[in-house]
Amino acid sequence: MKILHLAALLIALPLAACAQDRSCLAGRTEVLLRPAPEASPLRVRVEIAKTDEQRQKGLMFRRQMDENFGMLFTWPVSGDYKMWMKNTYIPLDMIYAQRGVVVGVVENAQPLSEQTLGVDKPADTVLEVNAGFAKRHGIGAGWQLRVCDE
Repeated sequence: MKILHLAALLIALPLAACAQDRSCLAGRTEVLLRPAPEASPLRVRVEIAKTDEQRQKGLMFRRQMDENFGMLFTWPVSGDYKMWMKNTYIPLDMIYAQRGVVVGVVENAQPLSEQTLGVDKPADTVLEVNAGFAKRHGIGAGWQLRVCDE
């Protein structure tokens, strides 16, 4: 009988931990970035670009972007995705992630450039934020990236 209770407890503990994870705020689409699971998250409000048309337009033609705001590009399959800054007026950092873990960062992508930029690792997500954001917060490979989307 004690074994059954222990087994039930071992199953219930992770479920309770998930239920208590209130990192995501209701009604907000955001990305949470943190260097380790126990660290407080850095919140970035995002627009999500998940269709080909949305990804092609991205942040083109915008003249400004609020701090702690960005655009999240997602793909259903991991790949060697490259970005460019054509018709993009804001200097950006590009944070590449694979399955919720940052694999690399392109810092300070220059506006209006047609040079393709990326990292040499597969990714399924790219978060674009204002240039200097990654350096200011020390974001690099190994950081966790969680999407909160309602």
